[in-house]
Amino acid sequence: MQNEQIQWLVSEIQSFYLKERQEKISEIEAQRLLDFIKDTISPILYNAILYDVFRIIENQCDHLEKEILQLEQPSTLKKLKFN
Repeated sequence: MQNEQIQWLVSEIQSFYLKERQEKISEIEAQRLLDFIKDTISPILYNAILYDVFRIIENQCDHLEKEILQLEQPSTLKKLKFN
């Protein structure tokens, strides 16, 4: 993450605390919260998103396989299975 992005996120955390909790927190406190989110929560979210992407691609491949098999031409030869 770039320093500019980190500063923006720290500022957003401070704004959130002020708006939602009417509590002013320092940059250091906001940075510590950001580090906690980065280290603890982000990997869980990342893995969940990765799994969702895998399922989407898997479904698209299944759909593509069905479409390809529909293009099959009649033949007198024994059908080959591709599994």
